[in-house]
Amino acid sequence: MRGLTLMEVIISLAIVSFLIGGIALFASMDDRYLRERDEDELLVSLLYRARSQTQSNVCPQESCTGPSSFGIKVLPGGIVLFMGETYGSRLAGRDEIYPRSSARAQSGNDELVFTRGTGFQSQELILHGTREMHLGINEAGGISMRHVQ
Repeated sequence: MRGLTLMEVIISLAIVSFLIGGIALFASMDDRYLRERDEDELLVSLLYRARSQTQSNVCPQESCTGPSSFGIKVLPGGIVLFMGETYGSRLAGRDEIYPRSSARAQSGNDELVFTRGTGFQSQELILHGTREMHLGINEAGGISMRHVQ
């Protein structure tokens, strides 16, 4: 009866470790893609809410004068749905904070705001990851999202 040589054992272990490494790499990339997709869906959902609240002129305080503005701000640790013309001038008590599911880098604007009464300004936010996501508002108040590989 003949046993395995040392060379055969080493080659077999190398093949098995390459297979396991490839599966682990594929699984981690798939997980990252899914987290980014979930974050994309949350961002779009929050933009629709901000637009809806702006169009319905939601104003929770009697002291509010003029039209309401709502927007989203993307921070490293979360996404904030806020009331105000800018994140800096918002009513902080109305903030809704949602955790981010990925740690993608961003460029362009870090906040997108719908302002009622003054028309909409074209704005775009770009998130970089397994694929690049462009999220924007056009002059008509439309929301656009596109992915670039």
